Amino acid sequence: MKDPAGREVKCTKGTNEQGEVITAGSKKAKKIVMKFTGCENTSGTKCTSTGAGAGEIITQTLEGELGYLEPGLALAKVVAFALKPEVGTLITLYACLQHDEVKGCIVTKLSEANVLTNKFSLVFEEAGGEQKPNSFEPELNNKKSCSPKGKVGNEAELAEGWEFGDELNITAPLMQKIES
Repeated sequence: MKDPAGREVKCTKGTNEQGEVITAGSKKAKKIVMKFTGCENTSGTKCTSTGAGAGEIITQTLEGELGYLEPGLALAKVVAFALKPEVGTLITLYACLQHDEVKGCIVTKLSEANVLTNKFSLVFEEAGGEQKPNSFEPELNNKKSCSPKGKVGNEAELAEGWEFGDELNITAPLMQKIES
């Protein structure tokens, strides 16, 4: 997690704690909770969510929606997955030296499409402290903006980017084929 001011939190591992596809063939998922471990800021202070162990950041319960990245352009038919809180706007709240909160929505690319599977790999990328990509189309010609905003203590909200070197896997109870 990084913001344009250069503040950064790095985590060594990310896992999906739970989640489910609403129905077979659905473009939506619910009850997704992600857990990041080995999290610390640039000064080496461990970051922790309430009720989690040292160095653990856990998201609120999120819901997901499948879509596409920029149909008609170079990334045509690349499948995207947008995550947002099921309730409210808070994605996660954690503390390093101060309380940090992340609100909004996050778009990730899925690592594979056109394969029958019950495991989806999410690829988080950022550039200059902003989420990349930051929009998706759940339906053709219906582009939606989607990007996280971070806040440290009483400061103003800034754009925030999530990047994770490994893929974060979400396992669904049913076999799904994501069309690209």
